[in-house]
Amino acid sequence: MPLTVVFKAQFWRRNAIVAFLYFVGGCLGLTFAIPPGHASAVWPPSGIALAAVLFWGPTVAPGIAVGAMTANLWATLASFPGASPLRLCIVAGGIAGGSMAQALVMRHLLRRLSRGAECLMSGLDALRFVLVAGPLGCILAATCGLAVLWTVGMVPDAGLGVGWLTWWLGDMVGVLLVTPIVLLWGQDLPRWDFRQFPEVLIVSGVLACVGWLVFGTGLAPTGLRLPIVHLLLPPLIWAVMRFGLFGAVASNLAVALMATWATAAGIGPFSGYGVEAGLMLLDAYLISFMAVSVVLGASVDESVRARRAVTQAHAELQERFDQRSSAVVAATAALGHERDFTGLIMDTVEALVIVLDPEARIVRFNRACEALTGYRFEDVRGRSFVALLIPAEQRAPLQASFARLSRQGTTGTYENEWLTRDGERRTIIWSNAVLCNAEGEVSHLIGTGLDITVVRQTEQALRLSETRLARHVAQTPVGVIEWDLDRRVREWNPAAAALFGCDWTSARDLRARDLVAEADGLAFLAAWTALIGGAGGAHLVVECLRANGDVFVGEWHNTALTDEHGRVVAVASMVEDITQRRRFEQGRDKLVHDLQEAVRLRQEFISIASHELQTPITSLQLAVQRLLSPSGQESLTPDRRQRHLETIKRQTRRLSALVDSLLDVTRIQAGQFVLAPEACDLVVIVQDVLARLDGDAGQAGSSISVTGPAAIPGHWDRLRMDQVLTNLLSNAIKYGRGQPIAISLNLKGTVCEVACHDGGIGIPAGDLLRIFAPFERAQETTQYSGLGLGLYIAQCIVSAHGGEIWAESVPAVGTTVHLSLPTSLMADIVPAARDVLGG
Repeated sequence: MPLTVVFKAQFWRRNAIVAFLYFVGGCLGLTFAIPPGHASAVWPPSGIALAAVLFWGPTVAPGIAVGAMTANLWATLASFPGASPLRLCIVAGGIAGGSMAQALVMRHLLRRLSRGAECLMSGLDALRFVLVAGPLGCILAATCGLAVLWTVGMVPDAGLGVGWLTWWLGDMVGVLLVTPIVLLWGQDLPRWDFRQFPEVLIVSGVLACVGWLVFGTGLAPTGLRLPIVHLLLPPLIWAVMRFGLFGAVASNLAVALMATWATAAGIGPFSGYGVEAGLMLLDAYLISFMAVSVVLGASVDESVRARRAVTQAHAELQERFDQRSSAVVAATAALGHERDFTGLIMDTVEALVIVLDPEARIVRFNRACEALTGYRFEDVRGRSFVALLIPAEQRAPLQASFARLSRQGTTGTYENEWLTRDGERRTIIWSNAVLCNAEGEVSHLIGTGLDITVVRQTEQALRLSETRLARHVAQTPVGVIEWDLDRRVREWNPAAAALFGCDWTSARDLRARDLVAEADGLAFLAAWTALIGGAGGAHLVVECLRANGDVFVGEWHNTALTDEHGRVVAVASMVEDITQRRRFEQGRDKLVHDLQEAVRLRQEFISIASHELQTPITSLQLAVQRLLSPSGQESLTPDRRQRHLETIKRQTRRLSALVDSLLDVTRIQAGQFVLAPEACDLVVIVQDVLARLDGDAGQAGSSISVTGPAAIPGHWDRLRMDQVLTNLLSNAIKYGRGQPIAISLNLKGTVCEVACHDGGIGIPAGDLLRIFAPFERAQETTQYSGLGLGLYIAQCIVSAHGGEIWAESVPAVGTTVHLSLPTSLMADIVPAARDVLGG
């Protein structure tokens, strides 16, 4: 940068403006920093910096650096108040350098690949702008900024990935949102008159209503929270197709404001995923939304400019042609009266007029031809028209046509190219006429032509624009279908052909009923009718059919296409296969339900465990207080003291059993619950359990009977089998309502069968499997004590021994729990036991 530039007032004024705007935009963007003071999810200064260097050049780089340094110094000081001034300056300076370098690099790339500040004048240039100023151009600032923060220790290693991604996305949002707004000032946009103002209000109202529905209400079902954002596509397409780049930029700004406000407020489709994930999802959506709208808006403006140029050229051509035709008619009439006036007439008309003899030599050459070619008539008189003015590759066909015209005397309209004196090619459209002598032979050929070079160039530009637009539609991954009013396919892109598995030859006669499943046919027809009638129907989700009969879920966005009178002439649809997304959402919903159920079970377990543990502790406290009370020790009789000691013993045993059950569950789930098999007698184990629980049975009023052989030897874990039988008999005593309890033992070969029957309240059939799950009980927790772990632990132990356990019950009649155990723990059972118990 020359030193003289620094001493100009314009240099300081521009840099001050850029620094101020950058600081204000930075303060606004840092309100969405994640975590506060690190990377912003929406960073408007990146767009301000790029627009500034595109308009004013690299001379505003100091303003960018000053604005970036002050904004980041302020943000870093707020986030790290205890940091040293040196560290703050290093961080702010490093980030400012990255921001300034990013703006300069993107300007260089846009000037090389596009048209600099005029990078939105065509669809192709806009696409280059989106790619260069988006994912490619925004890498530098994020990388430099995170590197500086990490170097000084302000960002941990674990936060580098999320911080860089958020920074990168925030810069892209700022560039794609702010830069097009500023660049609009320098664009040659198609003008729209105030008669379109009502339509502007309608489009704005529709966009605001749909935006409020998507982002402001939070009424969308859980499975449709993200897909509902596609409702904004129809009003976006409406705004862009009707108002071009201006409509795209205005729509981008409105959607960005609504979506950012809603997400920051914790509502809308991007809420519920956490602050980081929500704002990153918002950034991804805004980037795709704004990129598509900017490219489409630039393409529409380019097409509008081309159409208006063609229309204007055609109008001017028609006007000139009419004027020149009138002049030729007048000249021809005058020629019939006075042939001496021929040269004057030829020179007065603006059309190209050339007269040739039968050998294609130039006889007359009016002033319009002189002005176009740069030759004077005196220089071309008598010279061959073909050799002088026609390009080499067109001479042979033209000579053949001229020879045929000279022989037959036919007239017509032709188009060819002329070479000027400077070598420039001009496209001319000719209307030819012949003059014959008295013998009827062709004596002269008169050609009247118009220079349509500009018209042809404009038409070519229009065709190129239409080709680009068609290519964009053909290359989009979303299926695009155009229907006639009979719901018959008129056109569709390759993505639609791949989606429905049908090529264009086969799809030519397809109708809507051939693509939509029969079950959703009425819904599609209703949406179609509403769309044609202007009453909605733009979005729906239905099941669709492929050519091979497969069914998939399709999301449709429909738009009615109208003519210049507002009448619907066709319908355009965009369809996308969301089957996998639906499955993912359903799986996510199931996972959420399972997690909620797990939380409910955990809370219920905590409540039950607290109650069950509190009960014996309270009894223990009362008994101990009575024994230790000075007044109580004098009044306590030996029998009363014994009863208190028995209470302490019983409650201690109950508390120990509860704790053991919890420890067993913990060991099972942690993989530390293992078997210790030994030779033992199942009958002896049963008798030990009966002796231990005899007092409990007596208190409950239940008698216990045992039937079976005198001994059943086997190879089991004695303590665990004692635990299984204790749990079964305890449940029988608890739920038996004082009825007799029967235990039957039976030995069949190498399998021992045990059945424990009580005559109690019974279990509903739907709960017979549930009672073997942890913390599950068939009865209300307020009526019966316990943690609901006994049968779960018993099932784990029995399964580890290679056996089975199940229950049979009739409500109000009683319950029978069956055990089936092999008498020996075989070698192949031990690994399975470890798998069951987690060992």
